[in-house]
Amino acid sequence: MGPILALWYPYLDRVCNRYKLARMGGPWVAPIAKVAADEFLMAPPTLVLFFGCMTACEGGAFEEDSVHKVRTQFFPSWYTSLAVWSVVLLETFRFLPVPVQTPFINACCIVWEGFLSHRNALAKQQQQQQQHLATTTTVDPNVVDEYAVMTSTPVGTAGSRPTSPPKGQNRDCDVGS
Repeated sequence: MGPILALWYPYLDRVCNRYKLARMGGPWVAPIAKVAADEFLMAPPTLVLFFGCMTACEGGAFEEDSVHKVRTQFFPSWYTSLAVWSVVLLETFRFLPVPVQTPFINACCIVWEGFLSHRNALAKQQQQQQQHLATTTTVDPNVVDEYAVMTSTPVGTAGSRPTSPPKGQNRDCDVGS
């Protein structure tokens, strides 16, 4: 991300300077506009790229595994990004000069990448559980019939339990003794 951000942040600064956002609306307008641009234009493609690259590194199938991860983890990750990175970026864009912004954000990205790796591992685990359930829930009718025969016990034999107590008896307590 470093080379991309090294071009992206100065570009955002030039755009804000071109439209004179800081002069028009005060010192916080330009940083807020930069945060909005970063979170809505840069974050979504980078999240998709992250989950796609992680799937490729894990040896997964692109269409099946990557699409599953993006479907299950994109929005939770992006919502977390909006909550966390908006604050970090707002402070960065407001108080740090443009040449220092990229190294600072890259240092913060180390923690963020750890979080995304955790999300990626959760997605992989969920997918494996779903695949396991899909393979175990397919029922062979012959197996079901054999299981029913093996587990059925005629009423009145050892191990059987009547469904209701005989008349005059209470199953919970022995009143007649």
